[in-house]
Amino acid sequence: MINLGKKQTTSQGISISKPSKKVTISYPEFYIDDIELPLGSDEVGKIITAVVQLKVKKAGAEIGYDNKKSYRALFSVIGIDFGKRKVDFRKILSEDLDIMEQAEYTRLKRR
Repeated sequence: MINLGKKQTTSQGISISKPSKKVTISYPEFYIDDIELPLGSDEVGKIITAVVQLKVKKAGAEIGYDNKKSYRALFSVIGIDFGKRKVDFRKILSEDLDIMEQAEYTRLKRR
């Protein structure tokens, strides 16, 4: 398993008091809307295991302006299976995926 946690790289200013040694780690996030999931509020904060179906949209190494090599990947989340209830990936129409991808492309292009 790959740990997707990333340490915070920006400084938060100088504190006069004793500096904190706590390292902030962030993880990629996504949300699911308008679909009932086999999860309850008692599972908030817990780490669970799920099988995720992804479409690779971009992957590879890049050289930044500072001449450092970095690795980047971009995925579309196609489906997720929590193991408690099977998700029928066949219900996801390719037409719907094309519409979502076009909307994402348009959103990224506007940046």
